[in-house]
Amino acid sequence: MIRVDVFDERKTRGPLTIRLEEDAASTLTESQYNGENPAGALWVLALLCDMVDLSGDDKFADGTLRTLATDLVEFVRLRYPQREQGRMVIAPCNAGETWQGVRDPAEMVCALRLALPRLIAVGRNQRWDRALIAGWEELLAADAIDLTAPYFNMYVRQLPNCERAAQQRWGVSGAYFPETTAFDGPTVLPDDTAIEFQDVLLGRKPHTALSPRAKSLCQFDSRLRVVIEPHKGRFSWISHVASSGSELAIQAWWRYRYTGDRARLRTHACPLLRGTVEFYRHLVKQEADGRYHLTGTHAHEDFWGVGDSIMDLAAIRGTVPLAMPSLPVEPRGVTSSFTR
Repeated sequence: MIRVDVFDERKTRGPLTIRLEEDAASTLTESQYNGENPAGALWVLALLCDMVDLSGDDKFADGTLRTLATDLVEFVRLRYPQREQGRMVIAPCNAGETWQGVRDPAEMVCALRLALPRLIAVGRNQRWDRALIAGWEELLAADAIDLTAPYFNMYVRQLPNCERAAQQRWGVSGAYFPETTAFDGPTVLPDDTAIEFQDVLLGRKPHTALSPRAKSLCQFDSRLRVVIEPHKGRFSWISHVASSGSELAIQAWWRYRYTGDRARLRTHACPLLRGTVEFYRHLVKQEADGRYHLTGTHAHEDFWGVGDSIMDLAAIRGTVPLAMPSLPVEPRGVTSSFTR
């Protein structure tokens, strides 16, 4: 039987390592793919800050979010004690699921710079202890927001292909950013192949009915390939993930919140927000209960083909309020259903 022990080699707060042990007859190797990367927790807390901003829920902010933020700040501060020229050294740390054990990964640096100022300001009924604020200020030494510029530039250049992908793959307007894609964006298919692919993606015909030409044109794009070679039924891990573009758009908004750069707000954050919200606005369908629903999308890579995925709902509720000023005027029921 496997025993999972959470322990801390430095005797500090927070789990640093998970050790897996089992009978001596076999051995488990550590998974580097799911290695250390605290950035995800920072993004989640920043999303909760968005919720507090929209709801005005001071009780949640002071009673719950403040505690979560305090624990995470203390963990990160103690986890990365090394300093060089007054700056924190974030190492070893994973850069998402791509690079393992690197130094100062851009994802983590961006998460610190964008999330921490928001967390400092959370709550309205209490004041931060001065010693804790000093801990925040130590973390803010990881200042490298300029490193994120190429990242967002790349995705903005992909917008035309992502707009085509929304039409070709899902049959809707807006911009669709697949979870995995090439540096220049999703593959644009010939019209006849796009019709075949969309029929398979949306369950109108089985993947076995694809023509040899369609299979050959889809085999070099990771997201296309998993649809024509599904793992179970018509689904695979990344086949129907719809929320990736919204995550990217919110990151672009956070970058604006940190820098105050209104030029990049116009050229980067707003186009990404507008495109991804338009994608969801056309993807939802009004059903008998009078509400708008989603069917057949993924809750990330964990749950496949579900209805009203929590990831999709979070994506919609997180992006629509930010994008509303830049959206065209539409019937009231369409937009109000997103913000309930």
